[in-house]
This record gives sequence, structure tokens and C-alpha cells, in this order.
Amino acid sequence: MTREEAMANYRAFTALLEAEPEVARVGEVAVICDQEVIAFYPDVGTAYDAGLSTYGAGRFTIQEVRDTPLYFGAIPIMHSVS
Repeated sequence: MTREEAMANYRAFTALLEAEPEVARVGEVAVICDQEVIAFYPDVGTAYDAGLSTYGAGRFTIQEVRDTPLYFGAIPIMHSVS
């Protein structure tokens, strides 16, 4: 997966949470593939396993729903919901 594809997945994730914040709870982890949020899972391991078994390595991203954004450098890697 390219950086651009990963960022497109992230944008799809944030857009969904901004439009429909009720779809997920803080602490859940989303599997995103081809700019579509597929499902939310209770933890990172479960989300990763689901993405891997469904899409294969390198074909999906995961994002945790947080109540505050988490930043590494200039890119937020976890989205917050209010």
C-alpha cells in the first residue's frame, strides 16, 4: 500500500466519523480498505486479524477511535470523536 492509499483510507475514516459519530465508540478499531470503512472491532488484534484474513497483507489499514487525536509529526494517526 502506498502512502497516498493509506492517507486516502485515513480521510475516509475521518469523514465517516465526522458525518456519523455514532457509528463507533472510543477504543474501537476500524478496518479500512479502498477508502471504505469496513467494520469496527473491539481491539487492534481483532481488527488486524479480520483485515488480514479478508484482504491480505498490505491491502488495508486500521485506525483506533480516540477521544483525543494522537499525533506523530505532522500527521494525525488516530482520529478523535466528540
